[in-house]
Amino acid sequence: MAGFTFSKNELGLPTPELELLLIANSVTVKWGGLIRIVTSGNPTANRGAVCEDVAAGESISYLCIGIVTKDGEALETADTSQFDGTFTDGVYGVKSYLSTADNLTDKQVMALCRPISYYDVFQNTPDAAIRTTAGSGTRYNYTDTADDVSVDENNNGAALTTVAQMIIWGIHPLVSTDGLYKVKELQDENG
Repeated sequence: MAGFTFSKNELGLPTPELELLLIANSVTVKWGGLIRIVTSGNPTANRGAVCEDVAAGESISYLCIGIVTKDGEALETADTSQFDGTFTDGVYGVKSYLSTADNLTDKQVMALCRPISYYDVFQNTPDAAIRTTAGSGTRYNYTDTADDVSVDENNNGAALTTVAQMIIWGIHPLVSTDGLYKVKELQDENG
C-alpha cells in the first residue's frame, strides 16, 4: 500500500479541521503523501501557507488527502481549464499532481490536508519488507521516509536508534507487511 493512512490518535482526539494549502511551483504532491510548509503565505494570491511534498530528513506537517482547484473542486471532477499542471489519476499513494512553474500566481491549485500531531499513528508499507533490517519492526526505533508516500525500512542506512523523521510504533496487527509509525520530526513554528 503506497501512501500514509491515518490509523488512530493515541489520545482519542477527534480528526482536526482539514486545511487547504497552496501547492508550491513545480512540485509533485500525492494523495497519501506527507507535506511540509515552505512559506507561511502568498500575499500575491492572498491565500494561506504554501506547501510541497516531504523528502527524507525534512520536517513533516500534514497528510495530503486530496488536491483541489482554487475554488475547492476536486481535480478528478474539475474542468481541465481550472488547472494546468499534470494530474495523474490512480490509487491512493500514486494519484498525483505536478504543479506548473506559476501555480502560486496562476491556477493556484491546493492540497487538502490533515494536520498531523505527535499522537497520530499512521499505517504504511515500507520500501522493503519489515525486519529485513534487524529492529525495523521494533517500537521506539526510528526511520526516515523513503519519499513522501513510503517509509525507508532501513532508516537510509543509519542505525535505527538514530533519531529520524518517524518513530516505529510496530507492525500492523492485521496487515503484516505494513508498519505503524508516528511523526518524530514534526514541523512547527521553528521549522
